[in-house]
Amino acid sequence: MLRLAVAGDELFEVDPREFDRPPPSYTFDTVAELLRESDGPIAWIVGTDHLSRLHTWHRFDELQRMIRFVVMRRAGEGVDRDALDPRVRPLVDAMIEVPAIGISSTLVRARARAGRSLEGLVEPAVARYIVEHQLYRPVMA
Repeated sequence: MLRLAVAGDELFEVDPREFDRPPPSYTFDTVAELLRESDGPIAWIVGTDHLSRLHTWHRFDELQRMIRFVVMRRAGEGVDRDALDPRVRPLVDAMIEVPAIGISSTLVRARARAGRSLEGLVEPAVARYIVEHQLYRPVMA
């Protein structure tokens, strides 16, 4: 679905390394590979939903020294800085606020489960794929 979503857009490329790696696949391993292939710094974008457990990521302390975490926060979304692991708290001070657009993966899955249109929520090719493969539909026993 990711490939379908970015097809034809020269600004994006799907990197298959995490799909091709046998599980478990860790961000640390991906970053280490990217750094071996890259000349510049790496910024790793996460949403605020990852903040409470970011410190539990595999080899987090090393990972934090290897890359710059960029946290995206939807407009109006609150974050309880004091509830976070102390190693993660500084990321709150540098969060980037993005517009709240009212689209989430939860919404897409709920609409697909109900058989409702996904128009305007995902790329048309992705919507067709979800319908054709009956993704997110209830399992019939």
